[in-house]
Amino acid sequence: MSLQFFCSKLPAGLMFSFFVFLLPPSFTQRNPNHHYFVAKRGAVSLKGPDNPGYGSFLWEWKPHSGQEIQQLVTFQKKYWRSWNAEWSEYFKKNKLHQWIHWDRDTINLRIQNPTFKFSGLFTLFQTQPSKKLLKQHEIFGVQVESSPQWPPLGSDVTLSCTISRLLDTVSLHWKQRDSSQLNRRKTDQIRINNTVYLTVKHVAVEKERLYECKVKENGSIILTGKADFSVSTSLDWKHYIIYRSGTDHSEIILSCLGYYYHNTAEWRWRSHHHQTQEKVIASASRSQPINVNRPDFGNRLTSTVTNFDGNNFNIRIVPVLFEDAGVYTCSLGTYNIVTITLITVKVTAEPSDAVSEGNTVTLTCSVSDVTESMRLVWISSDGKTVAEKTLNRWNREEKSLRLIIQKAERGSRSWTCVLFNQNLLPLSVLYYLEPSGSPNDIYFLHQEGNFVLTGPNNPGSDSIVWEWRPHSEQQTTKQLGTFHREDQWWAVQWSDEYSNNPDIYQSIHEDRGTLNLRFRNPIFELAGLFTWNQTQPSKNILKQWEVFGIKVEMDSQRPVVGSDVTLSCTISRLSDTVSLHWKQRDSSQLNRRKNIDEIHLNNTVYLIVRHVGAENQNLYTWQVQENNSIVLTGNTDVDVDQNLHNIKYTLYRSSTNHSELDLICEVISEYNKTKWTWSSRYFQNKEKEIASTYKSQPIKVNRTDFGDRLVPTETNFNGKDFRVRIVPVLFEDAGVYTCSLGTSKMVTVTLITVKVTAEPSDAVSEGDTVTLTCSVSDVTESMRLVWISSDGKTVLEKTLNGRNGEEKSLRLIIQKAERGSRKWACVLFHQRTPKIFIPHYLKGNGSPNDIYFLHQEGNFVLTGPNNPGSDSIVWEWRPHSEQQTTKQLGTFHREDQWWAVQWSDEYSNNTDIYQSIHEDRGTLNLRFRNPIFELAGLFTWNQTQPSKNILKQWEVFGIKVEMDSQRPVVGSDVTLSCTISRLSDTVSLHWKQRDSSQLNRRKNIDEIHLNNTVYLIVRHVGAENQNLYTWQVQENNSIVLTGNTDVDVDQNLHNIKYTLYRSSTNHSELDLICEVISEYNKTKWTWSSRYFQNKEKEIASTYKSQPIKVNRTDFGDRLVPTETNFNGKDFRVRIVPVLFEDAGVYTCSLGTSKMVTVTLITVKVTAEPSDAVSEGDTVTLTCSVSDVTESMRLVWISSDGKTVLEKTLNGRNGEEKSLRLIIQKAERGSRKWACVLFHQRTPKIFIPHYLKGNGSPNDIYFLHQEGNFVLTGPNNPGSDSIVWEWRPHSEQQTTKQLGTFHREDQWWAVQWSDEYNNNPDIYQSIREDRGTLNLRFRNPIFELAGLFTWNQTQPSKNILKQWEVFGIKVEMDSQRPVVGSDVTLSCTISRLSDTVSLHWKQRDTSQLNRRKNTDEIHLNNTVYLIVRHVGAENQNLYTWEVQENNSIVLTGNTDVDVDQNLHNIKYTLYRSSTNHSELDLTCGVISEYNKTKWTWSSRYFQNKEKEIASTYKSQPINVNRTAFGDRLVPTETNFNGKDFRVRIVPVLFEDAGVYTCSLGTYKMVTITLITVKVTAEPSDAASEGDTVTLTCSVSDVTESMRLVWMSSDEKTVVEKTLNGQNGEEKSLRLIIQKAERGSRNWTCVLFHQRTPKIFIPHYLKVNSVLTFQHTNIFIFASVPLLLIVILALVLSLRKCKAAAVENQRQEPLQPGENAEDASHLYSNVHEMQQMQGDNEMPEKSRFDEYAIINKTAKRDDTEREDIQYATLNFQKKAPGSKQGTKSTQCNQQSSDTELAPSNDNGSSVIYAQVAQTQCK
Repeated sequence: MSLQFFCSKLPAGLMFSFFVFLLPPSFTQRNPNHHYFVAKRGAVSLKGPDNPGYGSFLWEWKPHSGQEIQQLVTFQKKYWRSWNAEWSEYFKKNKLHQWIHWDRDTINLRIQNPTFKFSGLFTLFQTQPSKKLLKQHEIFGVQVESSPQWPPLGSDVTLSCTISRLLDTVSLHWKQRDSSQLNRRKTDQIRINNTVYLTVKHVAVEKERLYECKVKENGSIILTGKADFSVSTSLDWKHYIIYRSGTDHSEIILSCLGYYYHNTAEWRWRSHHHQTQEKVIASASRSQPINVNRPDFGNRLTSTVTNFDGNNFNIRIVPVLFEDAGVYTCSLGTYNIVTITLITVKVTAEPSDAVSEGNTVTLTCSVSDVTESMRLVWISSDGKTVAEKTLNRWNREEKSLRLIIQKAERGSRSWTCVLFNQNLLPLSVLYYLEPSGSPNDIYFLHQEGNFVLTGPNNPGSDSIVWEWRPHSEQQTTKQLGTFHREDQWWAVQWSDEYSNNPDIYQSIHEDRGTLNLRFRNPIFELAGLFTWNQTQPSKNILKQWEVFGIKVEMDSQRPVVGSDVTLSCTISRLSDTVSLHWKQRDSSQLNRRKNIDEIHLNNTVYLIVRHVGAENQNLYTWQVQENNSIVLTGNTDVDVDQNLHNIKYTLYRSSTNHSELDLICEVISEYNKTKWTWSSRYFQNKEKEIASTYKSQPIKVNRTDFGDRLVPTETNFNGKDFRVRIVPVLFEDAGVYTCSLGTSKMVTVTLITVKVTAEPSDAVSEGDTVTLTCSVSDVTESMRLVWISSDGKTVLEKTLNGRNGEEKSLRLIIQKAERGSRKWACVLFHQRTPKIFIPHYLKGNGSPNDIYFLHQEGNFVLTGPNNPGSDSIVWEWRPHSEQQTTKQLGTFHREDQWWAVQWSDEYSNNTDIYQSIHEDRGTLNLRFRNPIFELAGLFTWNQTQPSKNILKQWEVFGIKVEMDSQRPVVGSDVTLSCTISRLSDTVSLHWKQRDSSQLNRRKNIDEIHLNNTVYLIVRHVGAENQNLYTWQVQENNSIVLTGNTDVDVDQNLHNIKYTLYRSSTNHSELDLICEVISEYNKTKWTWSSRYFQNKEKEIASTYKSQPIKVNRTDFGDRLVPTETNFNGKDFRVRIVPVLFEDAGVYTCSLGTSKMVTVTLITVKVTAEPSDAVSEGDTVTLTCSVSDVTESMRLVWISSDGKTVLEKTLNGRNGEEKSLRLIIQKAERGSRKWACVLFHQRTPKIFIPHYLKGNGSPNDIYFLHQEGNFVLTGPNNPGSDSIVWEWRPHSEQQTTKQLGTFHREDQWWAVQWSDEYNNNPDIYQSIREDRGTLNLRFRNPIFELAGLFTWNQTQPSKNILKQWEVFGIKVEMDSQRPVVGSDVTLSCTISRLSDTVSLHWKQRDTSQLNRRKNTDEIHLNNTVYLIVRHVGAENQNLYTWEVQENNSIVLTGNTDVDVDQNLHNIKYTLYRSSTNHSELDLTCGVISEYNKTKWTWSSRYFQNKEKEIASTYKSQPINVNRTAFGDRLVPTETNFNGKDFRVRIVPVLFEDAGVYTCSLGTYKMVTITLITVKVTAEPSDAASEGDTVTLTCSVSDVTESMRLVWMSSDEKTVVEKTLNGQNGEEKSLRLIIQKAERGSRNWTCVLFHQRTPKIFIPHYLKVNSVLTFQHTNIFIFASVPLLLIVILALVLSLRKCKAAAVENQRQEPLQPGENAEDASHLYSNVHEMQQMQGDNEMPEKSRFDEYAIINKTAKRDDTEREDIQYATLNFQKKAPGSKQGTKSTQCNQQSSDTELAPSNDNGSSVIYAQVAQTQCK
């Protein structure tokens, strides 16, 4: 091939000659069918099969250049070993015979001296009798170039090495051939796409032959080529360009060399910054020192020699600044020698110090001058172009290119800005984003990895054992070899495990003489943990490497066009810091993202690609990331089969709004007629024609079944391609779709649809239980439905086999505790491959500068302050374990633009610190890697000058999870613990059970909160308890960290001894488990007790297959066998309940062998006095233990989990085995106490005890103008005067003296103050009880609420008694609202304490489905209930409640009397512009009218009236959808002449205006609609730390209104009054400075005359920057089981004796208990009796439902509230209640019980018993 042909293929600017030398071997084949060559050198042999047989054979060529596939030659066999070759027209036309030759008597080809264009894929097909692929060869061309070929001395040269196609396993490198020159390496090497460039700066003659390009495959050199250039030393009249970056390490040498000697020399500089004025920057006279002019360059400009020798005049600028750009000219004497144009490039980052993970960074690459057409390009760390821009000198465009790096793209990323000039690369500027990573981790691709595991640095001289624990067998460690010393070298003796496994010995070899191990193309299964162990004098780990294998697969190697394909990337073990990803490589194809789904499941990430086509080939890249940094990546090519003749395949689609189905039918030859048909089981599988056409005719669509969802992709049929699309796909679209072209069936597509439904459909409030159901339309063969959680873990699955009657669905029940930021997904699997992925989102919450990590497992970064200034910064740590001690760990100081740290001795001397914490180099950030629990604490960045100032703080919470027995035996107990380093008020710890099928075993566990630890005592563990338990750390009820604890149970019970601890309570039980593998004939259980001198008694015995005999002498009916007969293996008996006297030793014997010995220790709690105590009484609680076998500890803890008393027991003789707790004053707030028995720091038994109090405490609640009650004075007042004071709640800082009590004989008399006598509201409501210190209140007003105090004044002031009286006021903003209007109810308390909450509830459960028409708002000390569209059904529905510690202390009903008359009525409605808002336009009259209409006028249409709906009597209602579309619907089909109602759903902001209903000629109803909306800027999810502006806008201001923004704790943060003035902005902005997890819930409220009319919650979507990993695992409950338990409870209660009703008093919910705990109290009758003090249950109990909405609780969905299960028992008479009134309730006499379920979209109500009461 001629040089002219080659040069014609080069880009402009590369017309030069060059020399390429091949170093042997000329080409090396790593893959036998891969061939590499350097252009115009060597030969390639393309061999076919040795015995191809008979028939016709065709060679095809697919060039790497992207040209079409070309046929080269067809071979036909003439006779034995003789072939006939028929060359194609393409071959002949392009004269390919110059390079491609035929090996005679074969079908092999040989390519001699191929040019670069011959690179490509050569394929040999057998075409007759049928087409079959026989052989493939891929030829890779390498082209080496240099520009320019004759560079002037001192200029730059760019070398390039290009490969025709770059495989993942191939790399290109430039090397210097002379190793002695490596220290002179001033080069920039960069890879872009499939080319590696090398820029050699300031070339000299000695650099001409230094550089060679090496091609490596899997790390081995397979090809080498040299590129040489010749340097021109003549610089006369030379002009060239140099490009430099404006960075610290850049430099420019200005070289000036003359052939003759000159007397003078000078360098001049002209910059566009100086208006083209030339400046002399250096000058000299011969033999004189060189003068440097420094005004512009300072010390950066230096000469290379001291004196000018008359010939060489070189100067240097170091470093080069962006402003140094310009033209530099050297003159020697009177001659201009050389002119150098310097173009500078710089990269800037905004923000400049934003290197924290999660931030968005903008990189700007700027060029100083554009002399001709140039191109700026940003490339990523893997050499891919990500952004580019062409610059032209004639345009006034911005000479820069910006690259925005999103938060997800950070980590170990380097970005490079490259400047191209005429397709040459003269300059690249690298910008680093600091990487994250792991040291001793290696990642490799299955059968492609080549790497070395380096051994320990200081191994000593003893033998070293090399072990391997495969990821596939986590519990198995294998010894592979032993290293020993031979002189100074190491030798290895391989084990049989190594020598007998070819997968190991073929892949792993030692590096001779060292401890290093070399891996070569290992298989995926070799991944694992590799350890070098020292065995003498003791076993010691010297070094470990963890090697992770990656396997990439595709479920179809050549999918047909239009079908789906699933790609998978699997890692051998998925650690918390590692993530797997699929990416699209071609940015132009990103708009096709809608056609893919990425699924994370266990340790695999799948990519489902829908409707593959030619454009999908070569698009997909897999990535393995560690701490968000790429550690391994590769490409997967999808080769699509275009042949669709007689093809059948199955597609899977979700029934969602965004799903679509493309039915693709295309062929090569043209057809005249075509059609698509559909058959479905819904229509008895009859075929229906859904689309048809003729060639060149419009496509006809049958919309009967699909409506507008079925559309053709083209208007007319071209005879080849016939595609139709269904968008969106519905569940009912499942079936078989067939395309026929002419009379031939081409494509048959089976569509299987999958849908997810939620029940309730809108239940997204925290606390609700949601049931998600995933259903599949058809099961054609075995399939699997799987529910996975947000962390990619399987939580539930089901296999479907297509049997008749099989339910084709899978339900997932999400309990309230599992909500938060959770994403659930249903996945349908077919043959281990996921086919469809349907996510379902439940929203969540979070928190700001807090980090949570698991002991030795956390990896995260603490970002430093944003604006730290330039002074020194001290980094301090206050450990949680030493709260009062602050330790200084280091001091940060500036070094140029970077930060450096000087570590303190506290840091340097503590290995736990310096091994775990490192600085992010150059920044103030701190990186934590697997810190231990003890490193938790408060980390602070302090500025010390000019004064100490806190710049930033992070609080890091450590979590430690432990288990007291690593492998408990079956039947024993195990205690799990989860400890947090510091327990803040907003954080809680929990244990959960993961397997919903095991939730009925909840009675076997106890959860204990003690200080900062939550314990879980699991009783009687069995095989079913393995992998069941999940711990959770919750902040503000949202999960911030979670994980699983696996209990591995030992099934071997032979000769086993263990101890059990049980409480002596009604609900305790003891399971005695005895089971073996082999069968026995006889068995027995015996018991020995110290109460019977430890004599053994047989308590149960049996023979094989015989009934079990029980000795009931000592246990009575409490001892029962779990089975009737003995099966020879399992022999279990149970004691329920356990008594204190049951303690002793229980032994099981099978045959003559003693199998199990169980020591039972019992604990009991007694109270003295034993009955209910009055307030102020002293109670003694005694916790006693039956036996002390070894050191134990008894501990009393309070209701808030704090230790109040403890005692250590050692088992000494005479020691009292009990602990007494004396409660000085029995109060309401401390009624729940618990005794805990500890053994070796682990709690073994937990016994709660509830104090039952008589009477009421010192709080009184009354209803405004309705309360009647007495405040009793002090019991022992003495004889001195007593002052009675009042501090009103309305005036918290003012105390008023109302009267003075003094003694008169034995009685008390009062002298009232002026404050009392002058205020009729006081003296009319408050009287003394004559002769006493008591005060009687009668119908006091709300304003009298406050704190009432009896004070002794002599000899000093002393408080004798206090009562706090709380007033309640209930109001309604309209006393008689008209039907269809809104009404706001309010319940206000005079002071809202932390233990009190206010609630509204609906009284009639049959009306609960109307709950969606109400909104409950908590604002300050008032709870509002906005009832929308009141009607007759809304009357008498609402009850207000005041709860203290979740117990009702006052309640009453509010009657809404609705006015039905709508004649000439006007009112205003307020609606939010949200998806769930609706507007009901109600128009009803008594007499009938013939004609009616609704009209609308809006300021958007100049207030012109538009008719939006009209009708005549008995006629269909006509709706004008011009303005409202499908959102406007009538509630009835026909008009009945009386009621004409229409509804708008949802309401938009623009719907505001006036709506008028006319019946006949009368205007009946006029409704003014005012709309309110909330917008956020930015509108999408904000990152933590971003500023967000929330704007609340109102459509119209008809009169004075008030907009208010409230925070999540219901406090007003900003407000604005609107008066309707012209030009007034009708909105209120709230600027949230830092979007944080803890403040995501904001609410805008519109007030009219002090009454809220509408409230709109807004939830900030914040992308968290927490860097810890956590695993979210969920718990599932069985709703049917819950209903059965409740029904059983109700039936049990009805059978109790009526006589106990009067004496039974329900214990209120105690402080510290939550609603979940309360509901658990009633899980069984034994527990209920124990909670009630072991009293006999009443014959009938009445249960009511009420909402538990605490004042401080954060609402996740303000449209709804959580309603939980509780009981409500009324006191005999509410304070101050009136006989016969409905306002307050009292109870004594029960009525009939009504049991009813509720089905409400706004509340989560389970079941309730509603008790009606009457007052006496």
